[in-house]
This record gives sequence, C-alpha cells and structure tokens, in this order.
Amino acid sequence: MAQEYTLLGLVGLEPGSWADWFSGSMSALAVAVALSAYPIANRQKQKADRQRDAEIGRGIGWKVLTLLNQNADIDRHIKGSLAIREPMYPPNMKFPLVRPLGVPDRKPQELNQSETDLLLKSQSAELLIELELCFGRYSSIIFAMNEYKARHEALYELMPQPVANQGMTFTHRIRPEEAARIKPYTLMLEALLDSMIALLAENMAKLQSCLKQYNLDMARHFGKPLMSFEIDTEVAQGA
Repeated sequence: MAQEYTLLGLVGLEPGSWADWFSGSMSALAVAVALSAYPIANRQKQKADRQRDAEIGRGIGWKVLTLLNQNADIDRHIKGSLAIREPMYPPNMKFPLVRPLGVPDRKPQELNQSETDLLLKSQSAELLIELELCFGRYSSIIFAMNEYKARHEALYELMPQPVANQGMTFTHRIRPEEAARIKPYTLMLEALLDSMIALLAENMAKLQSCLKQYNLDMARHFGKPLMSFEIDTEVAQGA
C-alpha cells in the first residue's frame, strides 16, 4: 500500500514525490538568492568605482592647484623684484632688477592615465587639452628660468671688478668698449625675461580658468564638487 503525506493538511504527496518537491524548491530558492545577490553586488561595485573615481578626481584638482602655486611662486618673485625700481644699468631694462630664481630642473606631476581616462569619461576633453598645454608652458618656464640663471652668471663674469657694493647691489665702472662687449648678453637676458613674464601671465590666467572649469565638470559628473578652491587674487597676481 502506498502512503501519502500531507504538509499542514494542504498538500498530499507520496514519499518519493516529497523528495522531488523539496529538491526542486531548494533549487528554485538558490536561483532566487543568486539573482537577488547580483544587483546587490553590482551596486556595491558601482559604489566602489564611484569612490575610486572621486579619489582620482581629487588628485586632478590637487595637481592643478599645485601647478598654479608653482607658477605663482615664480610670478611673485619677478613682480616683487620689478617693484623695487632702483636705478640700474643698462637703463630701461628689467633684468638687472630680477635675480635668478633657483627652481628644480624637473617636470611637474602631469596627469597619469587614470586621470586622463576620468576626464574623458566625465566629458572634460577641453579641460584635459588646456591642462596639457599648461603643463607644457610650465616646463618651458622652468627651462627659461634655468637658462636665465646661466646667462645671468655668464654676463657678470664679463663685468669688470666692482668698485663698490651695497648688500647684493654692486657698482661697476664700465668703459665704452666694455659696454659694447656686454650689450649682446644684456639684450638676450632681457628678451629671455620678457618671454618668461609673458608665459607666466598666460599660464596663470589659464590655470585659474582650469580650476573653475574643473569644479564645474566634477560637479556635473559627480553631482557635487569634489574640492573647493578660493583663489587669493592679490597673492596670485604677486601684489
């Protein structure tokens, strides 16, 4: 005789059918758990990716701010030197007022591949292009300052012995033939200084615009700004 078992008096099945029913139910439950776990794991991965992108985004902002500060350091040195306005020789030239500034002969920290990918993903191609130009201009400024230092030292090696000095200001008595000999060096120094001043002015303006664009692009991509910046215009302009 076959026996029949019931579940709470609701379902009646033979013993073999109960095993099949239980096995099928567990399989269905396992599939349901697996399906429900996928969106949870996917949301966790998306959250982790978002956090990683935010960290990369903050790294971009820090590099832009650092580059702006490095430009501002050189800009303040030059503008502060020119503000002295002491009588110098040759007259109407700026280079005698501006002493060479020692700067590291190394490239700034440019954007890495992850930072480049994030700017492209956040539809910030214009910002990426402008930042690459800013890094390039700063490398040119560093090269020019080191060249200015070398030429500055070479010029003063051609000068006759000073007849007097006050602090770091030396007085030389120059004969006409000596003035003619050093004139080409003074013209090259002045031209080099003018090019640095122009590059610094352009790079300072572009980097300040990049900071503003960075905030707008990151706020659009992440829904909120990643970092907040406040530019001290007096310091940035070397006032």
